[in-house]
Amino acid sequence: MSANKIVSIVSYFLLGLSALLGVLFYAHVITEEPFIIWAYILLGLAVAITLIFSIANIFQSKENAKKSLIFILIAGVLLLISFLLASSSIPHFLGYEAFDITPGVSKFVGTGLYMTYICGALAFLSIIYSEISSALR
Repeated sequence: MSANKIVSIVSYFLLGLSALLGVLFYAHVITEEPFIIWAYILLGLAVAITLIFSIANIFQSKENAKKSLIFILIAGVLLLISFLLASSSIPHFLGYEAFDITPGVSKFVGTGLYMTYICGALAFLSIIYSEISSALR
């Protein structure tokens, strides 16, 4: 049996099981808990399959491995820069006491925000560069 046939059979099985859970949920036979657990299982499967095939693709050629390692290195440097820019001071705003903000949480959120700002700026600059370079050709 070919790999495409196996993937199709597994996909149809997962689709059928998802549809069955959906019908049972909307018929009020089951609560939302099994439905949410099934969503977590499907998410975990998708992440695992994506990681497995991505890692397998990296090792198919030296060129792919080189490009992937460079990308991982650049992402790590950007993450380090974001972490160093982030502050661990706890922000004071209306109702901040209800959120149980610790210095670690503040540093983590700040790192995520700075990473978002840096990646957004790089995306904007790459769009501008692409437009200018294509106009000059």
